[in-house]
Amino acid sequence: MLTIVHHKAVDRLRRQRGQARINESIELTAVHESLSESDDFAATSVKRSLVQEALNSLPAEQRKAIELAYFGGYTQIEISKIMNVPLGTVKSRIRLALERLRAAISERDASDLPRGR
Repeated sequence: MLTIVHHKAVDRLRRQRGQARINESIELTAVHESLSESDDFAATSVKRSLVQEALNSLPAEQRKAIELAYFGGYTQIEISKIMNVPLGTVKSRIRLALERLRAAISERDASDLPRGR
């Protein structure tokens, strides 16, 4: 009997914690600011601006999914509830966004290399 009560209490606490986290609204501007804070080294600053540019080039749905996952710390299941879309859609948006980010960053890196004659 005590075990059942214990498990019910733990389930309830987990449910409340998860619901509270879902109900939190993320201030996306704070996420963007965190990218530009504490520029200790010039290289870090350049990389941050490169990532920021790449993030800004993403479609809004993909950018929001990436921000929630990587800067907000949400799981894909939580993101699907926050964005009110199926889990598969969240997975696709994150995968496509990562592909676009990778391509944008590698394209920019390639254009920064000196060209031989």
